[in-house]
Amino acid sequence: MGIGGHPKLGSAVSDTFVCICVLKREFFVTVKTVGVMSPGDMGSGVGGVLVRNGLRVITSLQGRSEASSSRAVEQGIVDVGSLDDVVTASDLILSILVPSEALAFAESVGESIVRTSSQVAFADCN
Repeated sequence: MGIGGHPKLGSAVSDTFVCICVLKREFFVTVKTVGVMSPGDMGSGVGGVLVRNGLRVITSLQGRSEASSSRAVEQGIVDVGSLDDVVTASDLILSILVPSEALAFAESVGESIVRTSSQVAFADCN
């Protein structure tokens, strides 16, 4: 039996696997780098847990407050510069924003994916 009892995951335990279901089809992504947008109260907390569990967590602090920047540093979240940099370097992006900003951010990520020809998984956590 594979990881988590799932036969498709093999027996490796060093990688983190995420099962993504789209239109009743599932596929698995090896996740080593997670982009967290944005590192506010909730995003920095989630990012910190991921860092402490061995994942590389990145963000873009462009336009973010000093408080968000401080929280990111405290949690070990790395600022990689722009949204395009987050999109190209991540295996998975978690959108942890206030609901009023979620749609516009998802559209920005979609545009960045097209612009950079990236193949990153995206999860809206609202």
